[in-house]
Amino acid sequence: MEYTVEFLNAVKECYVFHNILEETEDLTNDNIEDLTEAFQEKENILVDGIIGPETLWQMQYAYVMAQPKKIWVNCDADEIQ
Repeated sequence: MEYTVEFLNAVKECYVFHNILEETEDLTNDNIEDLTEAFQEKENILVDGIIGPETLWQMQYAYVMAQPKKIWVNCDADEIQ
């Protein structure tokens, strides 16, 4: 399966966050399966080299939770006439 550049860049960002890949290294269609297996092994989930639902969840959850939280802004709602 050939992944798009956009997908590879998004996965690379997660793999850098999880210390599977260095920022200076490339994620390509040739090495994604091996790196995915390394990630799956690290996370103690099924090691099959496929980015399925469980792998995708594990990749994204910790990454998203580590991002800066949005500031809550309280504002008046529009008045309905």
